[in-house]
Amino acid sequence: MEIFFWNLKKRTNDELTEWISCLLKYQMPDILVFAECAYSSNEIVNLSGGKLKLVGCTLDEKKGGEFPEIKIFATQVNFDIKLLNAQKRIIACLLEANGKKILLSGIHLAGRLYSDRDDQYRKAKAFIAYLNDYEIQKNLEIESTIVVGDFNINPFEKAFLVDDSIFALNIESSPGILKNKKHFYNPMASLCGTFIYGSDNAKVPGTYFHRYPNSGKQEQFWNVIDGIIFRHNLMNCFKKSKLEIVTKLEFNNDMEETVALALYDFENTMLTGNYSDHLPVRCVFDFANPYLEFNE
Repeated sequence: MEIFFWNLKKRTNDELTEWISCLLKYQMPDILVFAECAYSSNEIVNLSGGKLKLVGCTLDEKKGGEFPEIKIFATQVNFDIKLLNAQKRIIACLLEANGKKILLSGIHLAGRLYSDRDDQYRKAKAFIAYLNDYEIQKNLEIESTIVVGDFNINPFEKAFLVDDSIFALNIESSPGILKNKKHFYNPMASLCGTFIYGSDNAKVPGTYFHRYPNSGKQEQFWNVIDGIIFRHNLMNCFKKSKLEIVTKLEFNNDMEETVALALYDFENTMLTGNYSDHLPVRCVFDFANPYLEFNE
């Protein structure tokens, strides 16, 4: 099952519409998650030729109706997904695939333009409390959790690493010290840097380039703030080689011509076109594989 996430930064233009349209025509993901999506849900469904269905979207608590922070679409081919709850920046869904019941959440946490790291930490704690409420509901029989979205937090920041917050670590095994602590695996930590480990191949340094005005002397410029985390028992299902920060869409069109729609210019290390200032993230799970058992 392929999950594709992109923060569209509330943009709508012909160039972006073409990119999305080609993605949905030639490389349709099973689950599509957009943040800051100014396209209406009907527009996305129409671009997919009716193959995608809206699962849920965040809600405008004051005015009612759709709010662009998170929208989740799915093909629902060989799996079921239904909305459990939608708030202003968070969506919770129940995903059922290959006999597994998984909590799938889409999120767009507030960025540091409007809050500092301590404020983000507090909001991350509230988010985890929100997830825990669903994970412990016996009638849902949830066995694991996947979270995808724009966290606005880098992999090694406090809100990810502290055990009373999101607690998403970049360790594949579960050492004894964590045996009784619920935690996430954060594969996005492996995507930091400018080259692919063990090769001379260049890679994009992150999903988002920005200089935060209130960051003081702590500055990264390239940030890995978009992505996916999941409970450790899904490690056997996660396809490591399929995780990527998407820098181009390459496909053979109806004329059998190879087309490449680039989002990132490797030579000049900058984003291209009039798309978004975020790059998309793609990942794949094979839910036919068994859960990882804990033997520590």
